Amino acid sequence: MAQELDPISPTVHEAVFYIQLAARRWEQADSTVRKLVDLTAGTPQPVYLAGLRSLLLALQGDCRSALDEFARVQSPTAEPNGTATGYAPAYVFGRCEKPEDVARRAKRMQEQSQPYAHTIAVLYAGSGDRANALEWLEEAYRRHEATVNFVAVDPTLDSLRGEPRFQTLLERIGLHKN
Repeated sequence: MAQELDPISPTVHEAVFYIQLAARRWEQADSTVRKLVDLTAGTPQPVYLAGLRSLLLALQGDCRSALDEFARVQSPTAEPNGTATGYAPAYVFGRCEKPEDVARRAKRMQEQSQPYAHTIAVLYAGSGDRANALEWLEEAYRRHEATVNFVAVDPTLDSLRGEPRFQTLLERIGLHKN
């Protein structure tokens, strides 16, 4: 409905993209992110938007295309930062790079001043390192990071859903199904 009311709003399209990701509606999310790219042409957002498209491709298991998309607008060795905008590249690099590269990225992110714990958790989740992903998600909860409210639907955390620690975290947040 918001898209119908304001069809040229990048903010609305970005919100719709994340809703479509949460619903695992990959084709609609791809269409939305492509429209978002068109709407923001000429703005300083290409790296961020490439990260969103790369995230979508990585979630679908297409690492080659995900890394190519990201490299199209910046160096493929660029660092995802420990901020909320580093979320998409963190997952892509976690899922698509060699474990030793992921470990180096995670260490550098952790050394930043007050890194965003949820972004570090996503990096680890992408790489399959459940223990560290859960540790950093629990840290995100302790820090009251806003994105912790979305962990129940975040597709980057699908590998953690069966973990008892993840279920306990959902209960503590108040997102666990009874």
